[in-house]
Amino acid sequence: MAQAEWLRGARVWVDGFASFTRQQLTTLVELSRLTASLDVAILLDPDGVQDDEPTRDGEGPDAADLFAKTRVTMADLFRAFAETGAALEPVKRLAGSPSRFDATPMLANLERRLFSEPGVTADEPPAPEMATHPGEAQLVVATDLRDEARATARAILDLTRRETRPMRYRDIAILVRSLEPYHDLLSAELQRHNIPFFIDRRRPTHHHPLVRFIRGLVSIVGGLSFEASMTQILKSGLAGAPADDSDAIDNYTLANGISTPVQWDTPWTRKPPGFEDRRTNAAKEAIARVEAARQSLRDRFGDFWPGATPPTTCRDWILRLAAAIERFDVRRMLDAWSADAETRGDLDEASEHLQVWSGVCGLLEELVAALGDVEMRGRQFRETLESGLSELTLGLVPPTLDQVIVSAVDRGRQNPKLRAAFVLGLADGLWPIRVVDEGLLGDEERAFLEGKGAALGRSRLERLREERLLLYVAVTRANELLWVSRPQRNADGKEMQPSLYWANLRAALGDDALRRTQGESDDAISTVGDLASHIAESLGKAIRPQPGDGNAGVDQTSLSLYNWVSARKDSPIGARVRRALAA
Repeated sequence: MAQAEWLRGARVWVDGFASFTRQQLTTLVELSRLTASLDVAILLDPDGVQDDEPTRDGEGPDAADLFAKTRVTMADLFRAFAETGAALEPVKRLAGSPSRFDATPMLANLERRLFSEPGVTADEPPAPEMATHPGEAQLVVATDLRDEARATARAILDLTRRETRPMRYRDIAILVRSLEPYHDLLSAELQRHNIPFFIDRRRPTHHHPLVRFIRGLVSIVGGLSFEASMTQILKSGLAGAPADDSDAIDNYTLANGISTPVQWDTPWTRKPPGFEDRRTNAAKEAIARVEAARQSLRDRFGDFWPGATPPTTCRDWILRLAAAIERFDVRRMLDAWSADAETRGDLDEASEHLQVWSGVCGLLEELVAALGDVEMRGRQFRETLESGLSELTLGLVPPTLDQVIVSAVDRGRQNPKLRAAFVLGLADGLWPIRVVDEGLLGDEERAFLEGKGAALGRSRLERLREERLLLYVAVTRANELLWVSRPQRNADGKEMQPSLYWANLRAALGDDALRRTQGESDDAISTVGDLASHIAESLGKAIRPQPGDGNAGVDQTSLSLYNWVSARKDSPIGARVRRALAA
């Protein structure tokens, strides 16, 4: 960093961090030496920060302090600067109500009051059905997680279609504590409602062709099935052979029982599948083609092959693997795939190919640095590399498109000018997430050891306090509209209690903010699919009544809608309704 001339005299601003690692603190200290100024923004209540805040030793944060985590971060930051003798300016307090809430007093009130007073203990009153257009702040009760996801999608459509100041999709974010229970449900509902979206999460790479290709390579020399390894390499698309040649090789090896390295090293002259007589011109051409493909593929493997003199150290194994990857021209193919995906407008896929390549290269460099001189056999090298590949994930950057961002709240990549935030999952077990104390030390033992100067990881109580801070961050993201919802039942139909923070939200917003989802009422129709399902269900009950349906007869609204779509034979709406009725 000291050699980076462009840093000298620069002004640096750091924001969006709730804590810093030791390496990050070291980096900030070094930046303070090189740059003209360094400003670090910390999320704290300005009225609760004292002039001597950073230097008060021996005083841990108040257990009830919403900003306990960031208060510790501030102390760590000042301590790191003090140890190096860096000159510090007085703390600047940005007091007063956040300006982004000037036009939304209900959100400003929530920011001031959340967790500042006890939660509501009275029973929750019956909530009225939500209006077509969401209000400034709503606490929404949904039947289950699917109903919650569906209601969210419908509300987003309403916001983009309203006559007064309609929103863009990029003005809206969906925030959850964990993506796991909501990923598939939100994906399905947003797609069904034709809402463009980006799910911001770390993505596994085990499915990517490069990872499958490398696993196939190391399996060949690592003691696994040679036949299965070759099939994996061919099907990865990175073997360097056209798809037709790969298929021809696969079919030929299956038909002739070719499953060993010796058989691959021997020219192929047997009858290819689909030919009765190998002596015909067509059969000879097919044999010549598959033999040329075999020879070309075998040359690319080079000495990364069973029977070749094996390397002795991890470094030598990686050098041999890198040479094989270069012979297969993998980087060029990945670049071509990325460029093609970008041309098609699939920016996620374009970025994925480049990130996986970068991640694999980084993994190989780390293995050389950590285990370079360690002696390894082929099986040990395969197991070591497999372990690293299994941990390799992607963190795609949200594209700058008109899309709704779906994110876990601790990912923190939302639009800073976000207009609407949908905060889902305020149910017990979902938010806060269940904190399991896996250590041997209890809270009292930890407090005693920390008082003696021992540096320990986060305690269960500290993690619970962080859950409150994450909710505060989520509900103060947007400057115009807030939707906080909770499901009453889980995917198995079991009842879910409200989050312990639901009472705090009720206290801050008042029970007038309570609403319930519309379910399948007429007002909930927002897509062609909703309309088709509604008409089919209403008329189906009249045509084929079930016990308990009563004798209400045909719903006139549904009948009128059916007659309207039926009169339009070429209408896609009519076709979908007729298909639904026929089911």
